[in-house]
Amino acid sequence: MKPFNQRGLTLLEVMISLAIFAVGAIACLESYLLNARNARIVRDTQTALLLAERQVEEFSLSPGQEVEEEGTWEMPHQTFHWMLNYQDLSLSETEVFQSQIGCLTVTWPEGKISLTVPVLKKKDEQQ
Repeated sequence: MKPFNQRGLTLLEVMISLAIFAVGAIACLESYLLNARNARIVRDTQTALLLAERQVEEFSLSPGQEVEEEGTWEMPHQTFHWMLNYQDLSLSETEVFQSQIGCLTVTWPEGKISLTVPVLKKKDEQQ
């Protein structure tokens, strides 16, 4: 009698192979989704920092106008709200420089950052 010649896979072997493949596919999908979420968080934080840097530059160029300012930045993928509070730190009227410090807070639905902004500006001679 000839030995039985096996061709193909049994149903059990196919089921085990599919289960192993499914576990691997689920792990890859979870990793992809986590990376996509982290990329969105990084993008939003980076955008908020760039917008905050722009606002800090505006504040540094013209300090002393208001004690509190706020506004929004409309971006295609997100809306950012900012608030800037600053105060005069000059200790006396005879100082040559006007010192101010500001606190800039940027918020968006998934996060928040706060920056402290020191500004040193030479006082006008006519004051």
